[in-house]
Amino acid sequence: MPKFSIVVPIYNMEDYLERCIRSILNQTFQDFELILVDDGSSDCCPEICKRFERMDSRITVIQKENGGVAQARQDGACAAVGEYLCFVDADDWIEADYLETVNRYTDTDIIQFGIFQENADGSVSLVPPIEPEGFYNKEAIAQAIFPRLIHGENFTFHCTNLVAHVVRRELCLACMLKDARVILGEDLACVIPCVYSAESLCCISKCLYHYCYNRASATRGMLAYPWEDPKTIAAHLRGQMDLSSYDFEMQLKRRIAHLLFSIAVSQIRRKESYRTIRREILENISSGYYREVIEQVVFRGSIQGYVVKTTLKYRLIWPIWMYAKWKQRQ
Repeated sequence: MPKFSIVVPIYNMEDYLERCIRSILNQTFQDFELILVDDGSSDCCPEICKRFERMDSRITVIQKENGGVAQARQDGACAAVGEYLCFVDADDWIEADYLETVNRYTDTDIIQFGIFQENADGSVSLVPPIEPEGFYNKEAIAQAIFPRLIHGENFTFHCTNLVAHVVRRELCLACMLKDARVILGEDLACVIPCVYSAESLCCISKCLYHYCYNRASATRGMLAYPWEDPKTIAAHLRGQMDLSSYDFEMQLKRRIAHLLFSIAVSQIRRKESYRTIRREILENISSGYYREVIEQVVFRGSIQGYVVKTTLKYRLIWPIWMYAKWKQRQ
């Protein structure tokens, strides 16, 4: 059984895929399997996957009809046999000592590390974990991470990017969101329950993963997000966690409010008129559960929290519209 299973979901990434695969095969630590999940690509990705599969016996290719990145990750994770699961997106790449570094800390359930964020202008930002570097047992996780695990009152929260975590396989499979239709928040729906259930976590300040700007991915990310996703995530977290402990119930409300604001902003990208979009936003944030969240959520010491709460509670769509237009120009 390999120590690590690396899962790469792939959809029409022929310009980036070879770089990604080579960064994995060039690891200084070689005890791993690589699962390439071709999610119905219509470009040359299937041929690239098969070529590398013939070159290296550690590579397994799964070819399936397009079902989205969440389903592709799940299919790869279910096929994995390694002790730990790692996830790498097909347009990203990893440092040569990625596995060698995380292997030093595999007496823990989760290893978290920093990422290099490669931006559209060519600059690179280092994004280390918000938590201090070190080992966290169950008690330390509760003390240091739980206050902002889902969403802290001052708008800080634990990193929920799945590619910034290596997770023990059984733990990850137990916590993954089964509803693969979710677009917004699929990562957090897995990472948050994993950290909640973990007996131990190791945080590494070193950046090991290159999160790359890809114009095609950015364009897909400009689509409007579904209004049902926060409800699906909330139901999943309720099934995975005891929300009556700590202040998780309020943290969940903060996360849902944050997601609702993001969804409202994303609606502005649509081609319909302002009047049509405004009406639909108001209809959705006025529905039962979402309205309850908006009325009850509390942020403190955060301008972002104040903006989210105020615009949603008082149904101020014009500032959301202006913010979305400003973001589009960045």
